[in-house]
Amino acid sequence: MLALFLDFLIFSAQVIGGVIGLILAIAIISWLFGALQLFKVNEGTGTAFKFLGKYSCSIMSLKDSHFGPAEFIEAGTGSSSTGTCWCVWRIGGWVFYISWFAEPTNYTDQNNKDGFGEGYSVFLNQIQRDFTLTKAETKKGEEIPLNLKAAFKMRVVNIYLFLFIAPKDVIAKVIEVMEAITRAWIKGYGYNEVQEVSSNGGKMWKEFGDDIKASIKKIQEDWGIEVLEESISIMDVGLLEEDQKSFAERKRQKLKTAAGAQEILGGMLENEALSMGLEGDLAKLTTGGDEARKELEKTPKGRKKLEAMVAKANQVVAQRALGIKPNLFGNADGTSLDSVTGTLAALISLAKGGAAPDNQPSAGPNNPGDKGGKSGKKSEDMTLEELEKEMDEED
Repeated sequence: MLALFLDFLIFSAQVIGGVIGLILAIAIISWLFGALQLFKVNEGTGTAFKFLGKYSCSIMSLKDSHFGPAEFIEAGTGSSSTGTCWCVWRIGGWVFYISWFAEPTNYTDQNNKDGFGEGYSVFLNQIQRDFTLTKAETKKGEEIPLNLKAAFKMRVVNIYLFLFIAPKDVIAKVIEVMEAITRAWIKGYGYNEVQEVSSNGGKMWKEFGDDIKASIKKIQEDWGIEVLEESISIMDVGLLEEDQKSFAERKRQKLKTAAGAQEILGGMLENEALSMGLEGDLAKLTTGGDEARKELEKTPKGRKKLEAMVAKANQVVAQRALGIKPNLFGNADGTSLDSVTGTLAALISLAKGGAAPDNQPSAGPNNPGDKGGKSGKKSEDMTLEELEKEMDEED
């Protein structure tokens, strides 16, 4: 038995020695004919190798990282190469390969010169990119055009996807996607909300919904680039000079309109309180109008009446600002628009400089526009009691 065991050891040594000898022989022959090549894999970089012209494996040097499933780079200890690298050997930071069969991938053969690699190396550390948006509009109804500068960081986490699957201008494409995501995000917020995010460190990623997060994750799955959500931030936000003037005027007019409407509505509610026999409560610092509003909000009929009062107040304010007759904003056939539509038309006209809509009929004997409301008075000349009475009659 001992003799058989010794024979086995001798045979195994011969086989191992033969394999080592074959490798050394190939290496020596390759070196003699200039086929044995080597280069150094620097820290923070990775390289993709091809065998007989097809992708074979990836090798990297990145502290506290390893290749995980599907060749994605993960944190932790483990293998720093993927698959079987035929005719490629690594000793420390040096890689030897036989150029007859294997070759490292030149970065610019697969990607543009974009700062994410050079020579045979792909840079694996985080790299920041900035972008600027012009006239990115805020939420619907406000639609203020913002100029915004933002930044984010990204890194390559799959060398194969990054070099062989992603488009050659992949970095530019990622920036385009982030610009679109940021525009979509701004579209869901108002000017003051965007400004608040900018003032609190600019971390807009905290407000991202599931749809935006899914879009960012898709970049990693398809192109092998991880966009670090925590790094997505607003650096600066503002308005162009012409937009600043427009915004200031819109805000001033909005405040003026709101204040005027509240004043008129307050008078209407006070009259309503008198008709209901309600009074204010000094202890609670409430007026008769406050009590009337509470009562109206209790029933569907009351709420409908309150809505009509609000619409009427807004309409009157808009008409007074334009200096127009109360029924000017009607349909082409001379009939009146509802109060809400009329108010919108007034405000749109106001934003355009106070011009009335072109398709409205002028006042005349056959057009009730020259008579005002049912009372025959212009709305700006009517008392609050008359306004309320006319509103009740319309109901």
